[in-house]
Amino acid sequence: MDAKLTPKPELMLQGSLRWVELDKLSLLRNRGDMKGGFVHFNKPYGGSCLERVYINLNESLRGRTFGGILLKIWELDGVLTAKVAVSGREAVDSVVVYCRNAATRDEVLRKVKKYQRHRLDRFGSALPKMVAQTGKPGIGFGAEPPRRQPFRPNSQTFNGANDVMQSFGLYRSSLIFIALERTFFRKK
Repeated sequence: MDAKLTPKPELMLQGSLRWVELDKLSLLRNRGDMKGGFVHFNKPYGGSCLERVYINLNESLRGRTFGGILLKIWELDGVLTAKVAVSGREAVDSVVVYCRNAATRDEVLRKVKKYQRHRLDRFGSALPKMVAQTGKPGIGFGAEPPRRQPFRPNSQTFNGANDVMQSFGLYRSSLIFIALERTFFRKK
């Protein structure tokens, strides 16, 4: 599939502990140690992501369905990266498309909804918590978390590292911990 995409994507395999550059997708067959990871399709010139599109694909046809969707959206200038969960990872965010802005996000959503019309059985219905719903099963969106990592080194001040990419899950759990610490677990 990657030979049909222009520009040709840079492929990265994200495992639980490390990232591995891939020359071609066929190398995944020999990577049993990466079960449960993600394959990232990155545009070579990158850019800053402000929006995300979340897609829940059923595992049985995930690769084929992701390939069909990627062929529809890859030419959009504001699509920066797309990732798909490899076999063995059951996730409601089995595909995430990283977009430059809201206009790109809306165009990706339009194309994915159109693709879904005759392939509804390939999509799951659930989405990650706090992801905006689109009215179509398994398709949602959200804004990129701020590039500021919540960090509490001494329980008295809020510090953060700028320009840190992170997952929504890490960002949410950090903020929840800080809120609990300031309210429920406050020292007397």
